[in-house]
Amino acid sequence: MEPLDPIRDLHPPRLPEGFAGLGWPEIATALGLGLLAALLLFEVARPWLRLKRRAKLEDRLKALREAPAETRILGLMELARNLGLTPPEDLRAALYAPAEASERAALADRLEAALRALRKARP
Repeated sequence: MEPLDPIRDLHPPRLPEGFAGLGWPEIATALGLGLLAALLLFEVARPWLRLKRRAKLEDRLKALREAPAETRILGLMELARNLGLTPPEDLRAALYAPAEASERAALADRLEAALRALRKARP
């Protein structure tokens, strides 16, 4: 009796030899599909991959409140630019006028109040 050899008993592949083999076009297609799947997975998972969330307006203003008047004004103007807000014209003109330290502190307070008002008015 002859030993059982299941591999020998299998029928030969019915596909043409070009389809049965693995060549560079198949490898390139698999690589492309893998990259496409990775991109799709990344797009779906991107909202959960953020490292830190943006600070709220109140937190940013609170952090600037402790700074000196000059630094506070610069920070408030940068914050306004990042939020897409434009301070009133009289405040923008006052930023370039020479002023004492106490006037700069008052200007920073007015600028902060204007930013809060503009932020509330904007939907």
